[in-house]
Amino acid sequence: MPTRLRLPVLWLCLFTTLGIAFAGFAAANTAIASDDEEPLHVTAVIRPPQGDSPGQLVVTMSIDKPWHTYSITQPQGGPFTTKIKINEQDRVKIGSFSAATKPEVHFDEDFKMNVEIHETKAMWTAPVSLPAGADWANLTISGSVSAQACKAGACLPPQQFLFQAKKP
Repeated sequence: MPTRLRLPVLWLCLFTTLGIAFAGFAAANTAIASDDEEPLHVTAVIRPPQGDSPGQLVVTMSIDKPWHTYSITQPQGGPFTTKIKINEQDRVKIGSFSAATKPEVHFDEDFKMNVEIHETKAMWTAPVSLPAGADWANLTISGSVSAQACKAGACLPPQQFLFQAKKP
């Protein structure tokens, strides 16, 4: 090979090799970030009042390993905060949600702040009240949970999970 072509050929080989390596790296990371199965699963039930305790709407999210999601109290300026929305209900009063499973709190270097995460399972409850004489047995409450699944090095786009809660 003529001497004047060696350097351009070497550069071409180097850039081609780097391009192939980068493409393989990007494809591997894309496969991680867009898993075929959704790692978050939402269910909900209504618990009628018992004794002095009010009725409750219980929303549960099961989280596949190694994924996690963020709490409903995650401060702004960080990762996606999980949100629970209830569709308008006729004559049903639903209070604010609180975490029945406390989130794990740790400092996140990427966000430079404390983050609140749930792994494996998250459960939230809200008090429910009905007018006197209303039938708890036929009550249905529908809504949605907006949440984002993340794991080391990857996050899926936030998803909306619909639910319909009834008395078990």
